[in-house]
Amino acid sequence: MILFAAALAFFSCSGEGDLESRAGTSFDQINVLVFQPRCALSGCHDSASRAADLNLSGDSAFGELVNVFSTELPSMLRVAPGDPEASYLVHKIRGTAGAVGGVDTQMPLGEAPLSDEDMDAIVQWIQDGAQP
Repeated sequence: MILFAAALAFFSCSGEGDLESRAGTSFDQINVLVFQPRCALSGCHDSASRAADLNLSGDSAFGELVNVFSTELPSMLRVAPGDPEASYLVHKIRGTAGAVGGVDTQMPLGEAPLSDEDMDAIVQWIQDGAQP
């Protein structure tokens, strides 16, 4: 717990909250530094709005993402552990969802795209097996 708090303090003090160190980035770090402040907002992917039937607020994010089929593209998992290119989330944050048959809107909608570092950290987490 203390190590997690220290890591969280390190990451939140760096730049604009970007995940600077991609190797070994945990889901908790991605959730706290990316999903909660950028995605789990009112009108987006919070528990009330559930845009695209996706709730990324609180402790719900992992269970809503990993091995769950996308409602926008039901033939593709939101997160396919070990396979970023088969993960709809990756295409949504890259803005390539239309190329795989999904809805061609880059997330976060109406906001600046995620930084390359944040995208790379999410891709690496998925590549590493999308562990909780």
